[in-house]
Amino acid sequence: MRVVGKKVDWDNIPVQIARFANQAQTPISSGREYTVLTVSVFEDVMFFLVVDDQGEPRLVPSWLFDIVSPRIPRQWICNFDLGQGVSLVLGPPFIARDLDAYSRVVDRDPDTMYQVFRRSVPESR
Repeated sequence: MRVVGKKVDWDNIPVQIARFANQAQTPISSGREYTVLTVSVFEDVMFFLVVDDQGEPRLVPSWLFDIVSPRIPRQWICNFDLGQGVSLVLGPPFIARDLDAYSRVVDRDPDTMYQVFRRSVPESR
């Protein structure tokens, strides 16, 4: 899946999105394309895992993007009702298999981040 960063008026973003993103902590550029590495829904907000402008894998509210290509990798799996506010995870099995696997992304576990980054490099060339 490919997305492009929207032009965002940071003073007028929805409250539900503002809880998870602000201009200073969300290094995403308007007009730049990103490869989505995982899709998740947490507390009724959809997130995309992308490699941000600083080269870091980051969960970012999908509201900040427009979809360029909705195609997802064939090997992705979907899991839902994982608990603790996570209602859906769509992505590679090492992330989407269960709540513990997804939590390693949220907690930025070094081994998991390495796997995420390793998978993102060929697609971003």
